[in-house]
Amino acid sequence: MRSSVRIIATVLILSPPLLADEASATVLTVSAPDVRKGEVRVASGAGLDDDEHTLVADVSVGVTDRWRTGLEFEAERSPNAPLLYEATTWENVIRIADQTANFPVSLGVRLDYDFAGRDGVSDAISARLLLQRQTERFETRVNLGVEREVGSRAGSDVGGDLRASVRLRGHRLSPALDYLGRVERLQSPERFHQQDHRLGPVLYGRLGQNMRYEIGYLTGLSSTAPDQTLKLGVEYRIDLRGPS
Repeated sequence: MRSSVRIIATVLILSPPLLADEASATVLTVSAPDVRKGEVRVASGAGLDDDEHTLVADVSVGVTDRWRTGLEFEAERSPNAPLLYEATTWENVIRIADQTANFPVSLGVRLDYDFAGRDGVSDAISARLLLQRQTERFETRVNLGVEREVGSRAGSDVGGDLRASVRLRGHRLSPALDYLGRVERLQSPERFHQQDHRLGPVLYGRLGQNMRYEIGYLTGLSSTAPDQTLKLGVEYRIDLRGPS
């Protein structure tokens, strides 16, 4: 536990205005198809479990009201091992449709290309469907994703994941229940206990108009999943267009 606290402190010190968000899809986050032209998001986050500590920093910008693009930088550390740089990701979020009286959800996709950060590791591509529905009291998000390695040494397995979040909407604080599930081989799925399934409470909040944060504790539902996972994040948003 002390080592986890030290890593969290390091993230906070190195990233005073940064820290993760609802934008980063890699650190255990359930994302929304949220895009605003001229908005810059600077973020980093941490996912800490029994076997692995993942740190992510992210910078993205809304090019149009339908397309947001950016770069994400990921490092990982196993217990009693040094921190290793894993990947640089080119991320793209495309907002396809908004929730209306005639359409029940906001809809978008996230398309990523991961440039491997170490020798002997393949690049990867991934696609994730982003769904969001808001009512007066609740917000529900669902993400459906697939991922595959690319390159001369890439494997043939296609991985898949499902993420879901149900949040009680609040002005400053939104308590939520998040679920994260992953299958390593969609062509021949493992049994449930061999897959990665996690569930737990998460608190989402805001500080002022520009800063957002999240903190959550997830419990493993399957024997392969970590027994416990702590996720942390903070995001800072800047509107380059200024006050409207």
